[in-house]
Amino acid sequence: MKDKDNTILTSSALATADAIIESFQSIEIVLAWGFCKSLFGANLKLREQRALEWVEYIRDNPSIFTKKIMAEEAFQDGFIYLFEQYIRERNEKKRKYIKNIFIEFTKNEDKDNNPIERLIHVISQLIPQDIEVLKKLDVNRKSTYQIYGNTVRNVTSIYHLIHLGILLTDAGARIGPMYAPVISITDFGRELIQYINDESED
Repeated sequence: MKDKDNTILTSSALATADAIIESFQSIEIVLAWGFCKSLFGANLKLREQRALEWVEYIRDNPSIFTKKIMAEEAFQDGFIYLFEQYIRERNEKKRKYIKNIFIEFTKNEDKDNNPIERLIHVISQLIPQDIEVLKKLDVNRKSTYQIYGNTVRNVTSIYHLIHLGILLTDAGARIGPMYAPVISITDFGRELIQYINDESED
């Protein structure tokens, strides 16, 4: 056995995670977990607590992460992809958003067309000011508007969210000086915001 494998096996957090995975009694998820460990090798020890959090999240939501779901190839692909993003993400809030995406992905019957890659990419680009703006958006509003009125407050973040495809700007003619863009929320933006606004505890 290689030294890096010994490092993984002697990790208490990873040993606990292994035991939880085994308790699911799903050969498919055991194989997916094994792939995750081999993908990161000894480097996983640096993020062993995050790995444990990931499998505990599955364990604590048994009505969603069923044995039938775990047997789906599309779920296993999403499990591996989102696990990788989760342990790489250094921001705690963003890791919570990834968990939110994971649970909604799991509940979605059309997993192959679920935009988890785009969601993860956009979340990785957000800075705290962007998230502040997202939390201020009125997702029920259909008409265009200025988030903070015609002020320059967080205007840089507003344009960043436009660039990311979360907001659309109304380029129509306006009377008088415009300090902030007039925006609306895209369908993708509404989907993303549900993961940002879900602050429920694990």
